[in-house]
Amino acid sequence: MRKVVGMLAMVGMVALTAEDREAITRVVIHEAGNEPVIGQLAVVEVIRNRVESGGYGEGVNGVVNKRAAFEPVLRHGGNWRNLPPGDDRRRA
Repeated sequence: MRKVVGMLAMVGMVALTAEDREAITRVVIHEAGNEPVIGQLAVVEVIRNRVESGGYGEGVNGVVNKRAAFEPVLRHGGNWRNLPPGDDRRRA
């Protein structure tokens, strides 16, 4: 998780709740956990851009749970909370 939190800071997403950080972390791990850091950072950027645009749902929760936005979320019932917590140090 530390690696993903560092990515959030790199793209200016520092004013997040603990729940927002957990949602982003799970989505990044399940969407791009086997990708190099640049691929994981791309997922963080997509989430940030969609949150900032306001057109993809309200806040991080709305963005990551938007239907078909992220395939792992869709496969787990459409809610990021259904994604198993992961250890990005092991998977990435």
